[in-house]
Amino acid sequence: MDNKYKIAYISDFSLGDGGSARSGYAGIGMTLCEELQKLGHEVKALGFGYAGQEHAGSFSLIPCASPQDTAGTLNNLKFMWNPDVVVVAMDIHQWQEMFFPVARKLGMKYVCITALESEPLCTTWAGLLQQMDKVFFISQLGADEAKKASVDAEHIKIGIDTKSWRQRTKEEYKEVRSRLGYSDDEFVVLTVADNQERKNLSRGMEIISELKKKHGVKAKHILVTRENSMVGWKLYDLAMRLGIS
Repeated sequence: MDNKYKIAYISDFSLGDGGSARSGYAGIGMTLCEELQKLGHEVKALGFGYAGQEHAGSFSLIPCASPQDTAGTLNNLKFMWNPDVVVVAMDIHQWQEMFFPVARKLGMKYVCITALESEPLCTTWAGLLQQMDKVFFISQLGADEAKKASVDAEHIKIGIDTKSWRQRTKEEYKEVRSRLGYSDDEFVVLTVADNQERKNLSRGMEIISELKKKHGVKAKHILVTRENSMVGWKLYDLAMRLGIS
């Protein structure tokens, strides 16, 4: 790649001990910013939720205490550093809706990386995305739904560190299942969904119920989420209604 760019990258950068990512967007950001830096681009990341921890990345990571602080820092970068493009990897609702007008006012090219958990992509969001220079979704579902709404979007595929997250062996798989008390004939589904109101958990639970009742599958659903959310389902009540509690 001959052209080298100054890239301002805005995202959640909640990091744990040792600089490990604590969210999906942070995981994408750490990987993507590092690879862009290796390609010769200059990356300055504005980390919402970043508290100044050490990290292994070779790119600059600037702590931002709030969305407003992030917008102010982007404004300062525009005049002190003049980035060629701003990349915002956050959800559409609130975050993309907030940062796109700021970048547009500053006359900056805008690349969106975002998520869609369930169809359809609503008209309001589609109208916003259509104004951006480039849109990526972190799932094929998101990209497909965007195209249905006349948004030119692609599925961005971010790889994993195969050394840290190597593929398990068959022996390890059987041993872990045994330690957790699962028999060989049980079908186990694990769902991790922090903000459960957006993850279409009800449909997943309906599928588990159908597997058990209609097809006789010995299915178990392990659900890691915030049980008591202000919005969304009362999960135990739903599980009781579906007969999977």
